[in-house]
Amino acid sequence: MKAYLRAAEEKDLDLLFCWANDSEVRKNAFSTEKISYEEHLVWYQKLLNNPDCRQYIYIYNHTAIGQIRLTICGEEAEIDYSICKEKRGMGHGKRMLQFLCCQVKKEFPAIKRLTAKVKRDNVASQQTFLAAGYHEKYSFFELDMEHALLPECSDCEENRGGVLFLTNNRNAIKLYDWLNKRCLTYIYSCKLHIETVKALEPELIISYNFNYFINSEIIEYMKGKIINLHISYLPWNRGFSPNIWSFIENTPKGVTIHQVDEGLDTGKILFQREICFAPEEETFISTYDRLNEEIVQLFQKNWEQIRDGKYHLHEQAGQGSYHTIKDLEDLNKRIYFEWSDNIGEFLERYKAIGTSI
Repeated sequence: MKAYLRAAEEKDLDLLFCWANDSEVRKNAFSTEKISYEEHLVWYQKLLNNPDCRQYIYIYNHTAIGQIRLTICGEEAEIDYSICKEKRGMGHGKRMLQFLCCQVKKEFPAIKRLTAKVKRDNVASQQTFLAAGYHEKYSFFELDMEHALLPECSDCEENRGGVLFLTNNRNAIKLYDWLNKRCLTYIYSCKLHIETVKALEPELIISYNFNYFINSEIIEYMKGKIINLHISYLPWNRGFSPNIWSFIENTPKGVTIHQVDEGLDTGKILFQREICFAPEEETFISTYDRLNEEIVQLFQKNWEQIRDGKYHLHEQAGQGSYHTIKDLEDLNKRIYFEWSDNIGEFLERYKAIGTSI
């Protein structure tokens, strides 16, 4: 299948408008407001006539599936790119960045450095830049053109199966890297669509610190092969900030690997580990870090059984508990706390004011 970049033309106006207003593109942009057609029209005409900007369309198998733009300032150029929602998570971003290096060397040989800025929870895009040879520097990613990588020969969509790894948190990268050394692993940080799942045909989907619900169509399609890594001892503390609530309500603490169903953290349990803490010796951040370390270890220890489907599922026992982000916001209004607070001292303050959440 043939892949290449071509210069954008006036006929691409509506296509780029549609892509620019995609909900995930707006969420990952630093200006998140929807763009009106009138604004887009004015911007696009200026873009096409600006010698310091260059807009490209990424073509794959004769179809436009992405865009990448250069804004040039002297010897540097800043990058903005996006892939249409049906083709995300398939490796096209990395190849598009590599094709851009070829274009820059050909059209703008004076450019010595490419840069990009990526939001912190857009972990998949961060990994794309790193895979394409960029280096992270503060909140930016940089590439010296003398170290630019050429496009790889393999086609993105020839690799199917493997693991689709869903996350919006950088603390999941350690596990992603571990998995990627053992099997084909795609990392994904946007809302998941059935078209993406059908295109990738993953053998397993893993959700770990992922911000989006997975819809029933995907759950049914995967036939039980979606698991979530949750840092609580289910059924206790489903939902948001489980480690905080486990201390406030004095409920069991631990980590759980469970199947994803249509509820929130309500699926059948694969593996689970209870963990004990001494509150007077811990902070909220230290317990959070420990729980994440424990769930990664639990996953790694049982990876072969998870991969092969050789585990015993059991229902969650009892009603347990559940909390939302609003619960945490309400708590913080009544008794302010920092993640670095000693838990024992916080609990004394909590009891002293008689807070009830």
